[in-house]
Amino acid sequence: MLILKYCILDIILTRNLQDERRELYMFNYVGWPDYDVPSNCGDFINFVFNIRHLLKMKPAIGPMVCHCSAGTGRTGAFISIMNCLDRLTNTDDVDILGLVGSLRQQRWKMVFTEHQYKFIHQAMLDVVSNVNFEIHKESGFRRKTDIAGVIENQYVSRNDGLESLPDSKV
Repeated sequence: MLILKYCILDIILTRNLQDERRELYMFNYVGWPDYDVPSNCGDFINFVFNIRHLLKMKPAIGPMVCHCSAGTGRTGAFISIMNCLDRLTNTDDVDILGLVGSLRQQRWKMVFTEHQYKFIHQAMLDVVSNVNFEIHKESGFRRKTDIAGVIENQYVSRNDGLESLPDSKV
């Protein structure tokens, strides 16, 4: 049985009166409950590596937006992990305590629970203790993985415009 941990949506936004077209990627990690951490650190690291791969392949894609329900706990943990990977690309150390302290100076309650703080440490420990650490470091901690089990969305197709969808499904 396939259990979906995350999904990646490729959304094309267009304006009918003008020929403007924008591509939007939405990475949604569905296996991370509020006030908690993902049940499998390896799955989450794979998720992060896929995001980093897309950022490397499409550098002019625009700014990244990250948000959870309150924009503090899970968002802070994600930002911390991304920042630690950026730092590891250029140096051999990370300062998780200092990083979380800096994030909390910018937004109250970033990395909301102790469990989330420990998860950041576990994620970094898993990354640096991986037998392929040097290969991952050289690649900028990114990896393209095949995505199996694509699920069709009955409300969205590439041929239908949003105006044809009922308001309750948008």
